[in-house]
Amino acid sequence: MLGAVALVAAGYLLWRYMQQAAASTVAPDVGAGVDPAQAWQPQQPAQVVPVGNIDPQAALDIVNTLNAGEFGGFFDPRDVMAVIAVESRFNPRAVGSSGEIGLMQVMPATARDRGFPDPAALFDPVEGIRAGMRQLKWTWDYLRQRLGADPTELQWFGAYNAGVGNILRGYQNVRYYGAIVTARDNLAFT
Repeated sequence: MLGAVALVAAGYLLWRYMQQAAASTVAPDVGAGVDPAQAWQPQQPAQVVPVGNIDPQAALDIVNTLNAGEFGGFFDPRDVMAVIAVESRFNPRAVGSSGEIGLMQVMPATARDRGFPDPAALFDPVEGIRAGMRQLKWTWDYLRQRLGADPTELQWFGAYNAGVGNILRGYQNVRYYGAIVTARDNLAFT
């Protein structure tokens, strides 16, 4: 009975998150001087160039190929797929209100730091996923180095969304993490 209640609660949390995300395909950028508690105020709707969403199975194939090649199997593909689901709902043409681009909603400056000088490349599903995976890996490595231990999932995913500086200052991005866990647990792959 308790498991059923937890499942219903998780489903409700995902539904609430997706309702709030309807105003924006991305979580806000919580930078210096921004109160994290206020960061989830409704935003301008993201610009979406109508092209259509990528099939989740095609996205999974890209994730698996990149994970096996460039990342040596570091990722649980469900984690990356959950980020894609939450960040863009599988829309490779999504543009966030703060300028985040593509399936994994990578900021252009972050993309440049990860080897993508042309932000337009992030609209390509392969390159957008590659940039997002590079950022996830960089975030993991940076937190591990700074914390002296592996980061928790809450820290890792929270830092991908809100920035490592906020997480290192103690901000806990629980809402985003909850959405990631719910999406990861509810994504079905063939």
